[in-house]
Amino acid sequence: MKIILLFFIFIFLSACSIKSTDISQEFILKSNERDFNQSFKTTNQTLKILDFDVPLYLNSKNITYIKDDISGIYAYHFWADTPNNLLRFILLDKLEKSHLFKALIGKHSKISADIALEGRIDSFEQILNKNDNYVKINISLNLINIKNNTLISHKYFTIKEKVANNNPKEISKSFEEACNKLSNEIIIWINNSL
Repeated sequence: MKIILLFFIFIFLSACSIKSTDISQEFILKSNERDFNQSFKTTNQTLKILDFDVPLYLNSKNITYIKDDISGIYAYHFWADTPNNLLRFILLDKLEKSHLFKALIGKHSKISADIALEGRIDSFEQILNKNDNYVKINISLNLINIKNNTLISHKYFTIKEKVANNNPKEISKSFEEACNKLSNEIIIWINNSL
């Protein structure tokens, strides 16, 4: 009887000492420090970037992939924020550094801006096919004159960035590169539209 009791105590103490390991990882996408190869017009206007409309599957922190036309998500790897916010903050950082506007107004600010940037993200996913492995971001944007309530310009952007190796770090790196390229293109488009 003592042997059985000691056996159960040993099992109990062993179970208490087992450490649970969390194998999930969250990835942050950051603005790169590359400067633009062109100078921008400095305006005396203010800009407000509104939240982008997104399909329901992009309104989460899941990293989505499409393999052979079937979508899935990675089980243990996530974005640190939603794709909407990750992209918006990279764009805000680059716009701030471009000095295109007198000020960038927060989306919840009560101060009215001169211009608004609104849009929708149509895709923000990794594409896996027999011969392809890349990330794809599609976004439709409107630049709006808030004072006149008129459309200044509209553009649809598509960015694809190859994934070197199909591991979480490389996938995140490709998304980061795609977001930075997209942000650069958006700023050039805004500059040319003003």
